[in-house]
Amino acid sequence: KGGYIEYRGEKNVDNIGTYTSKVKKATVQQLLDQAKEIGFFDMKYFYDNPNVTDVPTTVVSIRGEHEIKSIVSRIGEPSELRAFQKYFDNLFAAVKWSKKSD
Repeated sequence: KGGYIEYRGEKNVDNIGTYTSKVKKATVQQLLDQAKEIGFFDMKYFYDNPNVTDVPTTVVSIRGEHEIKSIVSRIGEPSELRAFQKYFDNLFAAVKWSKKSD
C-alpha cells in the first residue's frame, strides 16, 4: 500500500497549483523516519519575524500514524527544519505529479 502526497505551489515556484501523487510505503516511511529523527513533531508550529516582509513561506504538513502536524516557516526556523525541507524535495523529485483541477 502506498502513500498519498500533495504539493501546492502558489508563487515563485515552477509548478503553480495543487498536485497529487502516490508513492511506495517505503518512501513514506523514509520521510516519517527522518521527521522523527529531527524532532519534527516537537517543533513549533510557526517560525516568523513580522519585521521581515520579503521572505517566502514554506508549509510542511505530515500525517503520521497517530499525529498530524503542519509547520509554517518564513524566517528563524531551526536548521534541521530547513534541511528536512530539502530532504523532502529531493525525496519526491522524481515523482510523477498529477495536477488537480481547481
